[in-house]
Amino acid sequence: MFTEFSLNSYTGATHYQLQKPANYQFNMQEQANQFEGIMQAVEERPWIAGMHVWSWYLIKPGENVKWQLTDSNGDFNGKPGGQVLKKWYSKIER
Repeated sequence: MFTEFSLNSYTGATHYQLQKPANYQFNMQEQANQFEGIMQAVEERPWIAGMHVWSWYLIKPGENVKWQLTDSNGDFNGKPGGQVLKKWYSKIER
């Protein structure tokens, strides 16, 4: 079980996850690619029982989350990374 993981939205975040470079570039696709990769890796490892995605904020209906679309941290609501998670988590049998 992964207790938590968080993936950031800037170019190079795959390699520099804990220390953002001073001249970083915001990059939502980088986060989406990371989510896709980790979900594929977990799918291939049935001994992983689950995981928690850090930075999962509850959004109220009609709430404006535009700030998250320019935030380079782990927020994924409204970003391509959120769509990747939705795709994978929707496959889970209930």
